[in-house]
Amino acid sequence: MDKNTLNFRRKTIKCRYCNTFLGNSVFDLGHQPLSNDYLKKKELEQNEIYLPLKLFLCSSCGLLQIPAYKSSLEVFKEDYAYLSSTSKTLCNHAESFVDYAIRHFNLDSSSFVVEIASNDGYLLEHLTKKNIPCLGVEPTKLAGSISKKKKINTLIKFFSLKISQEIVQNYKKPDLIIANNVLPHVPNINDFLKGLSFLISPEGVISIEFQHLLSLIKNNLWDTIYHEHYSYLSLDFLK
Repeated sequence: MDKNTLNFRRKTIKCRYCNTFLGNSVFDLGHQPLSNDYLKKKELEQNEIYLPLKLFLCSSCGLLQIPAYKSSLEVFKEDYAYLSSTSKTLCNHAESFVDYAIRHFNLDSSSFVVEIASNDGYLLEHLTKKNIPCLGVEPTKLAGSISKKKKINTLIKFFSLKISQEIVQNYKKPDLIIANNVLPHVPNINDFLKGLSFLISPEGVISIEFQHLLSLIKNNLWDTIYHEHYSYLSLDFLK
């Protein structure tokens, strides 16, 4: 644990959504290193930084959350190693999702689709094969570069209200926004949701997939709790 962590813990923690002061933690997994933060060979003999892994429940809005001990820029670095295409199950789901979206939302060559956190293009490649215009927004350089090599139009940036305004200025408002597996990873959840609201066309659809809090509790999925997941979402909170 480093000096910055000690200083952070002395501060009063506020809810990232409604700014209510958070009280005692409701679940504590002690101190853990960041996941997907692989050490280089020269770092193996050095002390690794361990950060608190505590869940806090906001008494006002009901958001279960981990304080942002590390910013998204520090977590999702240029060499961030997770690639969606390595999961066969996820790739199959992406292909099924695209087929469903085309049928139910009447997508064709005149449509426009934006995916937030598009990773290595594992989902959008199915849209490009069907000649449906699309844009990926991916913050990590490694995944975004792979997506571009697949000839998928990709912005290597963190999504925000400002980026949504740039997309509308340079393209148009999309008929479908896909935000799968991303909302729990967002520290500034208010700015992110404002960006979605601004970006979507009046008759458009926003599709959000996330780990459901009820499943986490009922199935004791404590191994899905880690520093990348800033928020643990229920349907009541999201509404």
